[in-house]
Amino acid sequence: MTRVVAITQRVMACAHGEVRLALDVRWARFLAACDLVGVPLPLDPGLAVRTLRRTGCSGLVLTGGEGIGVWPARDELERELLRFATDNAFPVVAVCRGMQVVLHAFGVELRRVAGHTATTHALSGVHGGRVVNSYHDWSALSAPPEFEVTARHGPVVEAVRHRVAPLTGIMWHPERTVVPESADVALFEEALAG
Repeated sequence: MTRVVAITQRVMACAHGEVRLALDVRWARFLAACDLVGVPLPLDPGLAVRTLRRTGCSGLVLTGGEGIGVWPARDELERELLRFATDNAFPVVAVCRGMQVVLHAFGVELRRVAGHTATTHALSGVHGGRVVNSYHDWSALSAPPEFEVTARHGPVVEAVRHRVAPLTGIMWHPERTVVPESADVALFEEALAG
């Protein structure tokens, strides 16, 4: 049975002071491969949490996009969503920027990393043997004790899983593959199972 998940969006400034939210159209295809339907969340934290409570969403996807600090309203939204999720054992998959937001919220310092933008690289760890895409300039070299590091590329943390809460983070973009990869579909299915 298809389940519904909430999904955050990128913020874009337009002419005349208009601010828009946008979601890569490839997310719909990837979520469908996972037997999920995404409900895009508004930028307002109160409305977003209310959406989670009232729409029967079974999980949350924090998507990629601009770096932390570029749009403080998005930073605030995702911190509030993360608070709601951890307080309510609500399943979360955090992708790229989303994982950065999670680790930053748990006190991890993000560092600028070279060679991780518009490329692919191999992973070691639980996801070892996989080659994944990479589109980030910032990452973590460590994780807080509440998290297990499940993948690295060299010293860079590429995936984490909270030891207790249903919270998973990955730095690659599963929505950007030509065909959804079965390992990514399985990861989302497991992480969002609750």
